[in-house]
Amino acid sequence: MEAVIAVAIMAILLTPLLLLNYNLFNRVIVNKEKIEHFLPLEVALLTTHTQPLEQDQTEQRTQIQGPSMDILYQVSPARGQLERFKDLYIQTVTGRWQATTEKEFVINQLLYRPQSQTKKES
Repeated sequence: MEAVIAVAIMAILLTPLLLLNYNLFNRVIVNKEKIEHFLPLEVALLTTHTQPLEQDQTEQRTQIQGPSMDILYQVSPARGQLERFKDLYIQTVTGRWQATTEKEFVINQLLYRPQSQTKKES
C-alpha cells in the first residue's frame, strides 16, 4: 500500500515537469525553424540597399538552396493612412518553403525614398 502511494506521489510531482519539458522542446523546434528561414529573408532585404531595383521594377524573385526556399521581394507605394506621406513605400519580403505543409514567412518594412527635388529660383 505504501508503494502505491509513493508511486502516485511521484507521478503527481513528475507530470508537470514532463509536460513543461515537452512544451519547451516543442517551442525550441518551432523557433529554430523560424530563425532558419528568417535570416535569408533579412539578407534579401538588406541586399536591396546595396543593389537597388531598377526604376520601373517593383519585384524580384530569388530561389535559395540553404534552407530550400523561394523569396519574393516587392516594393509598393504606401496604402491606407500612410498614403498622405509622400515618397513612402512598403518593402515586403515573402519566403515560402515546403515542410509538412507549405509555409510562408513575411517581413514588412517601411522605406522612405525621396524623389529629386528641384530648387526654386528667387
